[in-house]
Amino acid sequence: MGDRRPVVMDVNLRKALFEIIREVKEITENKKLPNVKKSAKKCEKCEYKEICLKN
Repeated sequence: MGDRRPVVMDVNLRKALFEIIREVKEITENKKLPNVKKSAKKCEKCEYKEICLKN
């Protein structure tokens, strides 16, 4: 973690990036958690598991 690597941005990747940014803004502005698939393996290491598992 913390590594930085150059990424070649094409039109599709740029569109996908802005779509993700829009979704994040929507989540933060509405203070609503997104629907997620819970996985014991992934949830175990997630920093948001305490918030997510309350719902």
